[in-house]
Amino acid sequence: MHVASIVIAIFLAVFFGFLGVSKVIGTKTVNALLAHVGVSPSLGRAIGGAECLAALGFFGAALWIKAAGIAAAIGVVLLMFGAVYYHLRAGDRNPKDLAPAIVIAILSVAVLGLLATA
Repeated sequence: MHVASIVIAIFLAVFFGFLGVSKVIGTKTVNALLAHVGVSPSLGRAIGGAECLAALGFFGAALWIKAAGIAAAIGVVLLMFGAVYYHLRAGDRNPKDLAPAIVIAILSVAVLGLLATA
């Protein structure tokens, strides 16, 4: 496995671990953001659960469990397409509102590509 894929996978694992847990427990900041884009609390918890699974998958990729990393990367790309959709639907047209989801999707595609060629 490439060092780059390990570093990116660990970053994404930590990122989605914190993000997923904050959605599952429903922090005030996350709940406000979810409400802004029109996501119900129950859907927010489901997304948080998927993000926690993605974190486990990315940790698996860092530990050389290729299939876990591939599944996590594909799932995150789909989640980020959903995030961009919900932001656009909520009227967020500023690139700074869309950039986090786009950058995370690109990093996930990079991990996917590195794992596929490893």
